[in-house]
Amino acid sequence: MSRSDFDRYDGKNTSALEGPSSDGSAVLHAPLSNPLTGHGNFCRKLRQVSNGSAGTTIFSIGSGVSSGAFIDVDNSKAISLRYWARSRSEDDVQCGNAMGVANRYYHTTSNANPIENWVGTGMRFGSVLIHGTGRNANNLLRVALWSKANENSNDNTGNTETVFVTNPLTASPWLHDTWYRLRYDFIPTGTLAYEQRAYIFTSGDEEVDANWTLIGNKITSSLNADYVPIGSGQRVGFYYANTCYRDYVGEHYIDAFDARISNIP
Repeated sequence: MSRSDFDRYDGKNTSALEGPSSDGSAVLHAPLSNPLTGHGNFCRKLRQVSNGSAGTTIFSIGSGVSSGAFIDVDNSKAISLRYWARSRSEDDVQCGNAMGVANRYYHTTSNANPIENWVGTGMRFGSVLIHGTGRNANNLLRVALWSKANENSNDNTGNTETVFVTNPLTASPWLHDTWYRLRYDFIPTGTLAYEQRAYIFTSGDEEVDANWTLIGNKITSSLNADYVPIGSGQRVGFYYANTCYRDYVGEHYIDAFDARISNIP
């Protein structure tokens, strides 16, 4: 997909990203350590401008893609999002940041929280927490599945995440300056529940499910406070989140974002 296939949404008080039109920067693979090969010459760097405000920037798939199939997806459809993700080594241990994919998210109009005014579900790669302030200990990288039914990220009620601290392929922590091919599946189970799954690609053909290793899953039902129901204006896409108000901003990279939608048998 190209930039024109996405609509950008900035959370309250969110500062712009570096790059043309504040959309991030196209950077060459080759100069990066452990560069990604076989996927073109460029990737997209997501980094907030220095001395900016904390917040989230979301790039949602627009109405021009697949005749708007990724807008207001109902419970008869499953979503699969695949992307290469990378986080740069960080010196700051006071802030958290992450990038990831979002699904079933929509913008709210309340002013309950000065930073966030959206809810949804998704998967993140980074050090930021979905609720509370800032980072996890020492800015260690994590993969997490989350469900955010409360726009106020500082309120644990209705905002939960299931965190995976190790890469199942190596049984060791996730590494900075390393590319990972990640996959997020969102599968409604009936009309009042959904399952989220996180995978990492091993090798071979991506179309073969056996070549994806399950990182973990998260099941949410309408009985849970973090359940996000079907609603009008819900979108699918990828995002960058930063919790810093100072000149400490995380740097993440994304490439080969691929979105798929299918009927649930």
